[in-house]
Amino acid sequence: MPVGSERMLAIHNRIADVFLTVGDDEMYEKVLDVVLQALDSRHGVFGYIDPEGSLVCPSMTRDIFERCQMPDSKIVFPADSWRGIWGESLRTMQSVLSNSPGSVPDGHIAINRCLFVPIVDREELIGLLAVANRDTDYGESDRVLMESVARRIGPILHARLARDTEERERLSAEDSLQRALGEKDALLRELHHRVKNNMAVIMSMIGLQGEGIFHRETVDGMNKIKGRIRAMALAHDQLYYSADFRNVDLGTYAERLTDALFQTHPEQVGRIDLETRIADVAMTIDLAIPCGLILNELIGNSLVHAFPNDRRGEIVVALDRCEDGRFELAVTDNGVGFREDIGGDQPRGLGLRLVELLAKQLGGELDMSWDDGADARVRFAPESE
Repeated sequence: MPVGSERMLAIHNRIADVFLTVGDDEMYEKVLDVVLQALDSRHGVFGYIDPEGSLVCPSMTRDIFERCQMPDSKIVFPADSWRGIWGESLRTMQSVLSNSPGSVPDGHIAINRCLFVPIVDREELIGLLAVANRDTDYGESDRVLMESVARRIGPILHARLARDTEERERLSAEDSLQRALGEKDALLRELHHRVKNNMAVIMSMIGLQGEGIFHRETVDGMNKIKGRIRAMALAHDQLYYSADFRNVDLGTYAERLTDALFQTHPEQVGRIDLETRIADVAMTIDLAIPCGLILNELIGNSLVHAFPNDRRGEIVVALDRCEDGRFELAVTDNGVGFREDIGGDQPRGLGLRLVELLAKQLGGELDMSWDDGADARVRFAPESE
């Protein structure tokens, strides 16, 4: 066994223990402590090359900073600041040994002896290991020992630096993705806001156009159009103010929609009770708007046709999950039914034809009956096909 091999093996094992048991924050300092003790040196540096090509020295011995009088003490050294024999070692990727007092900037601690060894792995400079200010000269055996340590450190340090780089890139990618998503969210939120405002403008224009018109069927038709626009606008309004504006809370949406419908039929307030049984369901706007329009038509029909002659009654709105996983949206009442919309071989009214079309848009099935009041049910899958 060559002379000093046992000593070298002991140092390698101690450094390996540090890499295995110590986290990144303390690893550089602990490795440097092993090297300083092995070479009986007072000062030293163990640093790495960062992605920008600068030398970073988190392990500088504390007494260097305590004794250093330089006004700009730092631990990061860009490549264009590499000077003197340590800079030569980094640039040439060769060890440099000096037992003569070195030239240092004003305020820097005196360096009388030093040994600089670059850490290289796969022909890439990845760090620097240095010791200085031993009481006796450094010799060739010290250089051999330091180079051996540097070779042992090289692959491990390289792997850690690669891992850190990957982690930074991952975090940077996540940050960029979050920013992009935030920008997309802001754009979508603004889109919902503008759509709602544009629909409000359309309703105002319809209202202005209707001023001076007294033909009952025309006025009723225009009001129904406004109600359908309002149903769509409410969905966009809810998304705009919601924390999760990709999905509409159907329960809240149904409540707001029914409130708006009752406000347009104040004569029914107090005579017709409304019961809502909406499961806790969030839907995309592609599903929510057809559901809202279906509710608008069915509830509107009940308010207008189901309770003539001041008849009292109840409307029930429900949304439940079926056993097959589909949703069932139902509007029922205990009124007289839709006799004004449907009768014998007469064609269905526009409102119910819209319900049929909207049910198809949902990819669902529509069942309607009006023997004992009205009962309309739409079953559809949670996600549109």
